[in-house]
Amino acid sequence: MQIELVPIDSVRPFPGNPRIGHRPTLDESLGEHGMFKSIAVQRSTNRIIAGNNTWYALKDAGATHVAVHYLDVDDERALRMNLIDNRTTDKATYDPRALLEFTADLDTLDGTGYDPGDLDDIRASLEEAEADTGFADETDQTTHTRKGMQEKYDNYELGDQRQIVLQYVGNQYVWMVEQLAELGQRYGLDTNAAVVLRLVQEATGEQVPAA
Repeated sequence: MQIELVPIDSVRPFPGNPRIGHRPTLDESLGEHGMFKSIAVQRSTNRIIAGNNTWYALKDAGATHVAVHYLDVDDERALRMNLIDNRTTDKATYDPRALLEFTADLDTLDGTGYDPGDLDDIRASLEEAEADTGFADETDQTTHTRKGMQEKYDNYELGDQRQIVLQYVGNQYVWMVEQLAELGQRYGLDTNAAVVLRLVQEATGEQVPAA
């Protein structure tokens, strides 16, 4: 694959591209690191297959040239490639423990797309999940090492317990935590997991199976 530096206006966004990039994160990336991966362009039309939002951010920043690699594909293939490029990102996820470990040695989070609040939210979610399942042992300091985490994962895979992770944002998360705590007190239940079981049983009229 040959990368070329071309005038930014010699290529153009893909018509109807549905992907809406997160401009603050794009701007942070370009401002901190510059352009470190090329844009994929259909050679016959000069349409951008992958990297449309990066092109917009570069143009708004006043860039005159852009790094591209050309692909010799027909219009249908270009459309499918555009869609799959966006969809693979949508379906990707993270191992939250590995992410915390991965960022632990950084002095700052500048140029990463994360801020301290993001990592605090991840830690809070993990701590809540651990409290519900008993997955973490607070006296076991090896939990936060790679070997210790692997042992915990192995024990989890061999055991009977399974986790359902529910993701909420901002005020919804705070509200859910408060409501689950209140319901736990009302029902005399010790964990969020038990509260959810009680609510599902009441909503469905079905008896909770024995563990």
